[in-house]
Amino acid sequence: MHDKIYNMQIELFEIVLYSMQAVVLVLFITWLIALARKDNSIMDTAYGIGFIALALFTYFCSDIPQDLRAGIVTLCAIVWGSRLSIRIWRRNKHKGEDFRYKAWRDEWTKKGTFYFHIRSILQIYVLQGIIIGAVGLPIIFANTLSSDAFSVINLFGLLVFCVGFYFEARADDELDTFLAHRKEKDTVLQSGLWKYSRHPNYFGEALIWWGMALMVVGIVYWPVALLSPLLITYLLRFVSGVPMLESKYKNNKEYQKYAQKTNAFIPWLPK
Repeated sequence: MHDKIYNMQIELFEIVLYSMQAVVLVLFITWLIALARKDNSIMDTAYGIGFIALALFTYFCSDIPQDLRAGIVTLCAIVWGSRLSIRIWRRNKHKGEDFRYKAWRDEWTKKGTFYFHIRSILQIYVLQGIIIGAVGLPIIFANTLSSDAFSVINLFGLLVFCVGFYFEARADDELDTFLAHRKEKDTVLQSGLWKYSRHPNYFGEALIWWGMALMVVGIVYWPVALLSPLLITYLLRFVSGVPMLESKYKNNKEYQKYAQKTNAFIPWLPK
């Protein structure tokens, strides 16, 4: 039994390591561009591209014949990653380095150039690569492991993905429109999906990966793919998503009133 579990672990590790080749290339190119531009926030744009590279590489370079599941999951990854990267690129172009990355640059540079480069490589690019690999497990499994036919629960997963994609895309569009037309900097968006959640776009992204995980139910090792939605939900809700953005508005009185009556993550009726 111990040997069987050990062999399963080795097989999974080899599959993930092989699948990450295209992602590593994307991250390396992104790092070179960031060095030239002195702007590590371009990693936000490259994040979605990393998933596209992962999906295309595993789909076309897999040793197994690709089926309907592989095609659907790959297409979902490409559509989601393309929309996300294009939206972030449009939002950030000509604006310089994002405030979060700028704060890191200022802090790390104080300890020397070498320290800055090592810290940025590890904390930004290597860490993002690990996250892409872990969150992208449903993509890897769908394209590299044999499976049963697309089932009802897989179809339900596709529905969950579509709902999540709608939430994320609509919330982003509402936010971009609001920011483009607001007259006062401290004004807070409280309409549309933002009336029911302070971060409906993050909620949508979490749903996307729960849907992806459900689409690979039936594949060997599929329970391991649950790491994907669990990780992204935790990161968005408790680490790099909600907490980092809300710290920006801790002194905004209007936002604090908004926060008292509106759920942080899961959409619900205002209190």
